[in-house]
Amino acid sequence: MRYSKRAPIFIVDSEQAMTFTEKLDQNINDWCLSPEEKDATAYQAAWNERINTSHHLLNNQKIYFFSGLYASEQIRFYVYKINDETPAGMMITSCFYEGYLTIERLVTHPGSMGCGGALIEEAVRYSEMQGYHGVVKLIAVDDKAALCYLALGFKEEKEEEEDEVLLLKLDPNTNEHWEKNKEK
Repeated sequence: MRYSKRAPIFIVDSEQAMTFTEKLDQNINDWCLSPEEKDATAYQAAWNERINTSHHLLNNQKIYFFSGLYASEQIRFYVYKINDETPAGMMITSCFYEGYLTIERLVTHPGSMGCGGALIEEAVRYSEMQGYHGVVKLIAVDDKAALCYLALGFKEEKEEEEDEVLLLKLDPNTNEHWEKNKEK
């Protein structure tokens, strides 16, 4: 699966990641439709739900920054920028587990297209570089997000102690949606 030849994805340090988190959150909030609730169309309600989910994830991400949970050399921050200063999406990965890369956070602007897929492709590339053969795992934030990940080739994985959590795994080596890029 290939979303772009050269996606504008940049690896940033934690300070830059915090700045881009703030910018992405503000940009997303600027796109919120604000009709009176009783008059909201189904489209407006669904759009605002996507905005609220992204806003919630970014606020949660800020808490992680402030509490120092992202202060590890095993953590890597990615920003998908549409220009020098405007983020359209962010991803945080970790290498804490043997055999796969974990996508800790993946947040995209609801108005973006292909941004999430390009960030996942970047995670697969980094997983390959780390010796994990491109394998990545993540926890879907909700059923709607899970459907998007399943469409990208992720498969559900059962976790015995975490029945409420939807853990998904992507192994591009055994997945018909993905093929290894032969370019170096």
